Amino acid sequence: MVNSMTGFATENITLRDINYTLELKTLNSKGLDFIFKSPSLFRNLEIQVKGLIQKNLERGKLELSVQSKDNKKGFSAINEELFSQQYSFLKTLSTKVGSVAEVFPLVVQNYNSLMEVEEMSPEEIEGFLSAVEVLCEKVNLFRIQEGDVIKNDLLEWVSKIENTKNIIAGLGDKRIETRREKLLQGIQEIVTANEIDYNRLGQEVIYYIERLDISEELSRLQQHIHLFLQTVSSPEYTGKKLGFIAQEMGREINTIGSKANDSEIQHLVVDMKDLLERIKEQLNNVV
Repeated sequence: MVNSMTGFATENITLRDINYTLELKTLNSKGLDFIFKSPSLFRNLEIQVKGLIQKNLERGKLELSVQSKDNKKGFSAINEELFSQQYSFLKTLSTKVGSVAEVFPLVVQNYNSLMEVEEMSPEEIEGFLSAVEVLCEKVNLFRIQEGDVIKNDLLEWVSKIENTKNIIAGLGDKRIETRREKLLQGIQEIVTANEIDYNRLGQEVIYYIERLDISEELSRLQQHIHLFLQTVSSPEYTGKKLGFIAQEMGREINTIGSKANDSEIQHLVVDMKDLLERIKEQLNNVV
């Protein structure tokens, strides 16, 4: 399954006549990077929300913001007992110093320190978490749609790498035969001019020809391509595994290039490297 890590969705809920907008944005990340921006009312739910989002969205850089649509703060009230204590304290202090100033306005001016947030009821918590779950479903739908586009690109680029590999395989046999003829011609010239150790010469020739042989690398590259195509169609999240397979493909392609000793094959290797870089770049955004 190829799902993009990029997604966006919004959901609205109403709690105690206050309208809230939940907005969830996701970007690519190697792990789970969760940011929760909300009024203080919802802060105690951060751990539950994070667990719910991780369960549904696996990984990525995820930012959930909660805002009041009508700018109402709500769910808060003045602590009357604390208000009374501060008023009594200032009133007593005023009497001691003989002040006739009214202390009530002084207490009211500092009302922010007297505010306390009311706790949400279990039903309200359940409603909020349900809204987060719906939000995750919307983001997942967005990710699936984006993932289909990425999957098509991956399949196209891997197919081109496979086609290029087949072209190289066709050139490989011809290339070895050409190199063998040139090598034998050079050996013949040496033989006619000098006395040489034929056993040692034979070993060197075999070593040289083996160094030119890229059949094993082409075979392993084909195996990696086959595994890549299988993994793309897997029902599980595949981003990390596909990344590892792409690394192995890169190793074989690099080895083919280093052993090619042929300009035409090396140009084809460059084409495969370019396609592989596109694949790796897209895989950075796959869950």
